[in-house]
Amino acid sequence: MTNIKSIGFVSYPVKDMARAKKFYEEIFELVPNPEFDASNESWAEYIIGDSALSLGKMDGWEPSGQGPALAFEVEDFDATIAKLKSANVKFITEPMKFPNCQMAQIQDSEGNGITIHKLG
Repeated sequence: MTNIKSIGFVSYPVKDMARAKKFYEEIFELVPNPEFDASNESWAEYIIGDSALSLGKMDGWEPSGQGPALAFEVEDFDATIAKLKSANVKFITEPMKFPNCQMAQIQDSEGNGITIHKLG
């Protein structure tokens, strides 16, 4: 039996913290967690619902599109895709429609994969 209640946070490695912060704050309009020093160049965190996305810059921890991918559940799939395309974000997988959802996969500014997802 497990005692896990939820995912506390997902963390991605970054090479350039300023560039990564700009990507997540401008493209996805995420707001930095005020509990963390905004000038910190080795760690950043964004609260998303009941969880968080953190960005970390550490020796030996490299961004990769081959590892686990964060999935953002979005309210308006088409508007999100249009915004990503207008910002020239790199698409790994173009938008796809399935019977119960829509999704696409992009890369963040550091090369990490992100799935854009909409149920329904």
